[in-house]
Amino acid sequence: QRVDPGSLWNTMRRMIAVRKAHPAFGWGTFEWAVLAGEGTSAVAAYWRRYQDDRLLIIQNLSGAEQRVQLSLAGMEVAGMTDLLDPGGQTRIVRGGMLELALPPYGYNWFEVRPALANAG
Repeated sequence: QRVDPGSLWNTMRRMIAVRKAHPAFGWGTFEWAVLAGEGTSAVAAYWRRYQDDRLLIIQNLSGAEQRVQLSLAGMEVAGMTDLLDPGGQTRIVRGGMLELALPPYGYNWFEVRPALANAG
């Protein structure tokens, strides 16, 4: 399993490393995120915050794909990075709305980057 990047061993290793790199998981505040859309009762979404670290955790708890929407209006979000994606893809939130299609039992751990204040 060590040579397979998609193996359970490597996935758990990546998750542990991310948890260690982000104190918000252990020390931060916890707040449920409010999801929009139908059929989101099978999705757990919550915020973890500690100092400058802002994380959004979204988990599909069902065996069926779930489509979720989360309003980020008023949060001044510049972008979001999926912490568990080995490629480190960044999602730019447009119009203050994050839309995701989560595969069965899928999950995302996002680091939320605030927008920089306009200087001058």
